[in-house]
Amino acid sequence: LNVYISTFILPAFDRHEHINWTLGDRVLKCSANIDTTAECKQAVDYYIVNVAAVKSIEQLLDYIDKRNVLSDYGIWAKYISYVRLFEFKKAIEYLDKDKRARVSHARHRDLTDIEGFVTSHDRDGVCRLFEVWSKASEKLYGPLDHTYDAI
Repeated sequence: LNVYISTFILPAFDRHEHINWTLGDRVLKCSANIDTTAECKQAVDYYIVNVAAVKSIEQLLDYIDKRNVLSDYGIWAKYISYVRLFEFKKAIEYLDKDKRARVSHARHRDLTDIEGFVTSHDRDGVCRLFEVWSKASEKLYGPLDHTYDAI
């Protein structure tokens, strides 16, 4: 059997319609001849070192930069992280023509929803939109106050 243990990180202020693995990692492939307890400990240790430390938007940006995540979702997550920090100028500069072209068509709906608030530096509008997006994500993942801490 092929059993994998993977991690993923998703910004809580995004609207998620499905799990996106881009910001995560496959930690290990479980094998039939190794003790499951040891493999689970390895996965938890990996989580503690690489994922549990990401507890803020700044840490998420650092995580994306250190891993050089240039995928569609990596670009989107970095852009909306700048927006969430109200760093509108940085968000606009970051989402240049090249990165915008790499954002998937599915993300263009979200980009259209948020860009007006970003270009007008409308903090209240951004907050309202992120609230709507967070509520949509809660339908998939449950309340945001449920967290896992392996420490």
